[in-house]
Order: sequence, then structure tokens, then C-alpha cells
Amino acid sequence: MEELLRLRESQLTEAQTQHGRVSESLQFVETERKKEKVELETVVMELQSQLSVFASHQFTRITLHTHQIAAGHFIRLFLTGRADA
Repeated sequence: MEELLRLRESQLTEAQTQHGRVSESLQFVETERKKEKVELETVVMELQSQLSVFASHQFTRITLHTHQIAAGHFIRLFLTGRADA
């Protein structure tokens, strides 16, 4: 009976040790996941910022191009004498 009791105590100790290792591993994985989340959020914010700047530049470029076309059209009309058209 004592031998069975010692065996159970040994099994319990081993189970507790294994539980501690699994808990440490889980804690490590959770910490890494949180770090990766922060890094990804930072990357997303940077990309959003770059996209915003790019979109602003594209809008400015398109607006400028539109004004150049309109100015060219007006100059052609003026030069051909059809400014009142």
C-alpha cells in the first residue's frame, strides 16, 4: 500500500512539473503573440500613413493635370479666335 502511495505521489509530482512547464510555454507563446500584434499594428499604421500620403499626391497630380488640360483648351480657343465659344 505504501509503495502505491509513493507511486501516486511521484506521478502527482511529475504531473505538477509537467503542468508548470506547459504553463511557462503557454505564457511565452502569449507574450510573443502580444509582441507580434503590436508590431503588426505599427506596420498597419505606417502603411495607412504612406497610403494617405500617396493618395494625396495622386489627387494633387490629377488635379494639376486637369487644370493643365483646361488651360491648354482655353489657350487653343483663344488663339483660334473662338474664346467666346
